[in-house]
Order: sequence, then C-alpha cells, then structure tokens
Amino acid sequence: MEQGVLFSRVRVLHAACFAPAVGVVIGNREVVQELRYGEASGYTRITGGFRRVTIVSRDTGEELLSETVPFPEGSQQTLVLCSTMNQLSLVPMPETACDAGKGKGCFRTANFTFDDGPFRVMQDGDTVFACVAPCSVTSFLPAAAGSYDFWLTRTEDCASLPEFAKQAPGSTDTGGMVRPESAGASAGREEAAAFPESMSGMPLPESAGEIYVRVMPGVSYTACILGACGSDVPLEIKILEF
Repeated sequence: MEQGVLFSRVRVLHAACFAPAVGVVIGNREVVQELRYGEASGYTRITGGFRRVTIVSRDTGEELLSETVPFPEGSQQTLVLCSTMNQLSLVPMPETACDAGKGKGCFRTANFTFDDGPFRVMQDGDTVFACVAPCSVTSFLPAAAGSYDFWLTRTEDCASLPEFAKQAPGSTDTGGMVRPESAGASAGREEAAAFPESMSGMPLPESAGEIYVRVMPGVSYTACILGACGSDVPLEIKILEF
C-alpha cells in the first residue's frame, strides 16, 4: 500500500428493472464481474478521488453507462444502478456511522423505483417514515435490537411532510412503536398482513409491500425498495447492512 494514500470502500446494487446482468469497471479495473437485478456486490477498495465508472452488459458486452463518480478518501458507499426515463443512472448512497447508542442498531429506507411512490413506512398503524420519494434515502433512526415488521403504503405528494416520525423503532417512550417479542413475531406478521383496523377504529391504508428486518446492535440497515418490474408480485425489498 502506498504510504499516505487513503481508500474508499464501495459496493454496487443492481436496482434497474429490465436491465441485463452487468459488469462494473472503475477506472481501468473490473470490480464486479456479473451482477443481476436485485443483487448487491461485495465491497472493494478504490483509491480516493474521482473515478470513471463504466457499466457493461454481461450478455452483449455493450457499454450501458459511463459516469465520473467521486470516491472521498476514507468513505464507504453503495453505488445504486437505477432505471430512469429511458436510461440508466448511478446513485451514490453514502454509508456513514449511526450513533444509535448501546445495544441498538440503525434503520433507514431508500426508494429506487423512480416511477413508484412516494411511500409511507408504517409499523402497527403508526408512521415511521412519512415520505420516501422516488430516488431518495431517509436519515437513520436508532432501533433497539430485535425483529421488526414495517409496511409500505403509497401516499400523495409529500414534499411538505416531515421525513420521519420522531419515535424510534423499539422505543419505550411511546406505545405506538413496539418491537414484537421474538416468540410472537410470526403471529404479529400474520395479523399485520391482514391490515386490521387501527386502535382508533379507522381502517389502515392498503399495503404496497412489507419490510421485515432483524436488527443487531451496532449494525446499520437500509431497506431498499425496488420495482416489481411489471410483474404481479409486490415490490422487491433488498436489505443492505454495514
């Protein structure tokens, strides 16, 4: 290793509906040989600075995308390959440490559908993230260790709404954000799947998808919402952790 040189750690998430399996070249170095839709690569080290990132179709060898991306020294990030209107795009998603406190992890949500949403993220009828717009990543919320079910519901234009509710998953400060006990987690998911009426008697919004995550202390989790790619199945959810 060259003395005084700091590196950036990077991985790639393939979130582009209908795009083929791809290879990824950074500078003149192939860092990902083959990555299919919904897959994330492992981390690789890149010398800090601006580097050219080239996305190549693994099927045909055609260059699909080439962009210059900053890799700050000492940073860590996920590069997300997304679909936009008739083209592909690379979205850097920084991964910075979340100070959750002892015995806690961190949780956030990202929407990489581009043509679906905004979404509201709910737990037990309460809002966790009020607005996850296309091509956006929320801030982290601390979460006590344990298993969680979150539900996605579509919402109206939410530019004026706060990003997230102030309660943290697993918080003991409010009765609205409770962590399921491990023995009853499965039963809780089955009950939530039916979307029963809330405690106030008002019906809950129709679900667009489910996020299930098991939080471990000291680990940060990103629930990435991916498109259903024209199929009849619900939205794809990819959980990334670091």
